[in-house]
Amino acid sequence: MSEILAIRVRNLRSLKDTGFIELRPITILVGRNSAGKSTFARILPLLRQTAEVRKRSPVLWWGRLVDFGSFADSVNRSSETREVEFGFRVSIVRSEFALRSISRVSLQNHQNQRSQEVEVTLTMREDASTHETVLSRIQILRGSDVYSIDFSGGDKIRKVTVNEFAWQPPDKYKQEVAFGSILPTIQFLEARTIKGEEGEVKAFFRVEPLRSQLISYFLDTSLVHGNTSAESINDLCLQLDPENESQLLALMQNAGRGLPSWTATAASMTTNDPRFVHLRNRLLASELDNLMRQVDEAIVSTVSQCAYIEPLRATAERYYRKQGLAVAEVDSKGSNVPFFLDSLNSSERERFDIWMNKHFQAGIKTSSDGGHLSIKLKDAAGNETNLADVGFGFSQVLPVALQLWSASQRTKRARLSRRRLPPSTVVIEQPELHLHPEYQAKIADLLKSTIDSGHVHLIVETHSPSIINRLGLLVCSGELTRDQVQVLRFDKDESSNETIVALSEFDDKGVLTNWPYGFFDA
Repeated sequence: MSEILAIRVRNLRSLKDTGFIELRPITILVGRNSAGKSTFARILPLLRQTAEVRKRSPVLWWGRLVDFGSFADSVNRSSETREVEFGFRVSIVRSEFALRSISRVSLQNHQNQRSQEVEVTLTMREDASTHETVLSRIQILRGSDVYSIDFSGGDKIRKVTVNEFAWQPPDKYKQEVAFGSILPTIQFLEARTIKGEEGEVKAFFRVEPLRSQLISYFLDTSLVHGNTSAESINDLCLQLDPENESQLLALMQNAGRGLPSWTATAASMTTNDPRFVHLRNRLLASELDNLMRQVDEAIVSTVSQCAYIEPLRATAERYYRKQGLAVAEVDSKGSNVPFFLDSLNSSERERFDIWMNKHFQAGIKTSSDGGHLSIKLKDAAGNETNLADVGFGFSQVLPVALQLWSASQRTKRARLSRRRLPPSTVVIEQPELHLHPEYQAKIADLLKSTIDSGHVHLIVETHSPSIINRLGLLVCSGELTRDQVQVLRFDKDESSNETIVALSEFDDKGVLTNWPYGFFDA
């Protein structure tokens, strides 16, 4: 399954370099105010709002979910490079191109390698004249291979490098770099003159210069006879999967039977042959656009399923005016909770009622009065009370509980239907607001029930020792495993204004390791 496995960020506000942080089922973020917890928590919502729209820049710093201001507001003030980097370790599925190129003999072995880990880094800076965010570089690491795309001005490629191979786009090509999701799509266009009814017309046609450069390399280095057609060379290349060196050599020596010059050349090659190394790098470069699409799909598949609950949530109202809008998810403020509840069918309402009674000993229902809705809270005795007349804390925890329940239902449906969906991710800031410590501890049970449903990532920013202590008890009792939970401690150096992120984990007895004494003390 294509998805994000870990995230790294450099020079974003006080976060100098987080290193790669794994996405576990439960990730707890703790630290003092302004230490960078919220900055890290909001990365996935930032990427979601970025991926949802077409834009001129690689990142949408402010949008419907979060507001980072601008690049100048977001970059680390002490950064000498004045660049921000987002790094991802992703799992991708092998492309159709690679599967086409595998011989029948090796197909069975290759199928076990279809999923692989890749690291990608996006480096951004601010354009000095327009003050817009532009791309500086995209770097991809796949195995021992290093791919780099360097940009000039953000919308033009200056150089493409694959291991030792470097290529600069000739000026004759028009470049189109578009930001539709996370990684850009890149097209090269060549101007050609065509004859029409009204005479000659200049038009642009899409070309693949790296594929053309690859074909030229076969001819320029006499890997094939000089009269070999470009079509024959292209057909040969389609049989070659360059990712694995030894496998590539075997494919080379068994492909192109109708090209005697190539057959003789390939038979004499070894993996240390400079011709083999140069050819392999050019083959990798020719498929770079396909690799970028795969990486982009992995990132987008994760961020598109990210739900976000912000710390300042909507307060309960006595009545809500009905709207005829379809409600697909709870918004970040929880302001559409009554309409989301009202959109549930009877079976879903019953399941959510069971969920709330299990964790908070209270049921939730909506009541309709003409053109208005109200939210009613039902206690264990069956008494109903308008949510506006209940303590403030319950109205604040309701969006959290509803968002977590919704994520659990999605993963359960996918599991029952045996569909492989991207993981649901829920980012919550300060779920414990206005709650008594006893109810804060119940949040931990809520998190545990959510990940029990299946493949879910929960990222929770909190100041509550009750939540952390309860998670420790769940690990000690065996209800959670120690590898399901991690606690990230954000420690800010006031002199440098930079944050160090330290990892703490529970041992088998539910005790936090690498944890400073008196961390929550005043």
